[in-house]
Amino acid sequence: APTGAAERADLTIHERPGVTQLQLIARHGKAPQLAAVVMTLLGRKSTLAPMEGDESEELFICATGPFEYWALAQRRGAQQALERVRDISSECASIFDHSHGRFVVRLSGPRARALLSKGTVLDLRSSHFPARGGAHTTIAHIPALVIRRASDVYDISGAGSYARSFVAWLEDTSR
Repeated sequence: APTGAAERADLTIHERPGVTQLQLIARHGKAPQLAAVVMTLLGRKSTLAPMEGDESEELFICATGPFEYWALAQRRGAQQALERVRDISSECASIFDHSHGRFVVRLSGPRARALLSKGTVLDLRSSHFPARGGAHTTIAHIPALVIRRASDVYDISGAGSYARSFVAWLEDTSR
């Protein structure tokens, strides 16, 4: 996985070790139940729109497909939050823990969107990509999940086997 951090006044890049990542895929005919579970977990009254995400306590969940959500947590309460996800969604979703096989890198600052735009076809403008949300894409031909945490803060999750290639792309592109 990538290590360390790079920082400039307009761009910060750093690894986020220890992020727990669960993929939730609705079982056959159970998409409405899974959407209701996600609403409960997030304390929302409405379902997440495509690509939309939200955060509650230690847990960030984003809708990445019609029947798919990703749940991420890192802080001290991460394990408890994700155990709760498993407990209340196991009836309606297949749950895959990707925590040990994926890296997470955070890009933040005014240049974060411009940097990402050099490697992906996603339209990262606020009018097309929610201020809190996520989408699967490729970045420089590397499969990735782009999660927008705030207006200029992005977490990139990718398979650990691509970590060195991703870091090399980041180094070349951020110059």
